[in-house]
Amino acid sequence: MRENETQPTSAGGRQFGPWRLGDIVARAMYKEVTGHAVADGALKWSVALETPVCGAAHTPAAHGKLVIATLENNTARAHCKYLQQIDLATGKVGWKIEVPQESSYDTTNEFRLAVTGDTVAVSHSAYASGFSTVDGKKLFGTWKTAGCSPCSVGGGTRLIGVGLCSVSGDVTKTQQLIEELDPATGKSRWNYTYAPGWTVGRVYSTEPLVVAARNNDTKAWNITMFAPDGKVRRQVEPKFKVSGACDGFGDGSGDLHACTFAATDASTLYLGTAGSDGAVLGQPETNEVVAMDLGTGKERWRTKEPHGRGVRPARQGAERLRRDRHHRGDRRRSPAPPADPGSGCRRRAHLLPHPPYGLVRRPFLPAQRPCPEPHGPEEGPHTAVLRQVTRGPTRGGFA
Repeated sequence: MRENETQPTSAGGRQFGPWRLGDIVARAMYKEVTGHAVADGALKWSVALETPVCGAAHTPAAHGKLVIATLENNTARAHCKYLQQIDLATGKVGWKIEVPQESSYDTTNEFRLAVTGDTVAVSHSAYASGFSTVDGKKLFGTWKTAGCSPCSVGGGTRLIGVGLCSVSGDVTKTQQLIEELDPATGKSRWNYTYAPGWTVGRVYSTEPLVVAARNNDTKAWNITMFAPDGKVRRQVEPKFKVSGACDGFGDGSGDLHACTFAATDASTLYLGTAGSDGAVLGQPETNEVVAMDLGTGKERWRTKEPHGRGVRPARQGAERLRRDRHHRGDRRRSPAPPADPGSGCRRRAHLLPHPPYGLVRRPFLPAQRPCPEPHGPEEGPHTAVLRQVTRGPTRGGFA
């Protein structure tokens, strides 16, 4: 555990990241970007910025370069204006460019950034632009698919855009579309328009593309699974509830990737429900995970931790789904015994004889719904390390 020592203003500051590249984990806050060793948290490099950070993508570029946005100056009314490239491996500062205004109304104090391949897309006000993460060269400007203005972007394996559209014949209503963009040109490959009243809330995954939307009038929400060509595979309105971080209710940030309670594989969405475990460090928590079939939209299984524990899907694969859990009233967080993606039953978690630095051998009570052991107790593809992390102060400690 390494405490965040950045000194923000009295109003506080938002932390961006973390980003992982090899043995480096980096984060940005206020006017500083730092890289730390994964093994022990030691500071490896630090970059001091002239002005505060006002945006960052959730993922770095394919060649290990991070792109962040910074304000034009240090005044209270400063606008977000610049893009800055930083090498995650070394902390070396690369190119810096000014994002040109596309009209006199194109001003904002925060950029929404998304990276796909070697392109960083920037959403600013009702405009958007695309730049090369290699040299900062502008690749394209604002697109207007079906006359809609871009209002947010998402990245990953696909570049995703969300547009705000007027409803023909009714100037009081709007609707939104979601589309896949060509990261080289910004041209729309396909688009899907939601009915009036529906707002795109979160993108759970880009491969496959799984999107949550909400209706502020009826308070309903749905999940749409898209095929690679943009056709709707399935659209369902779940019977369970999720936190606002995962359906977008009450959140006007436009951050498509703000949900940290979701994980996917080729056939299944794993999603934390609203649960009953309150909040930890100011963040909502859940004690229940639901698995949904992406082909049928039906619930496959759900698993629930006892009262007083929180859990969320953290990583998945062909062999197992990892679930991070915490104990209510305790800042510690640790992986729960991994769940089988097909049935939700919990694999027995074994301890490696010599866990790496920072990993604590800590056994849990026997898991419910245990899966049969395909290998011996000492090793096999389901072997896991039980990690115990003590979080630092709420003002910015990170593990």
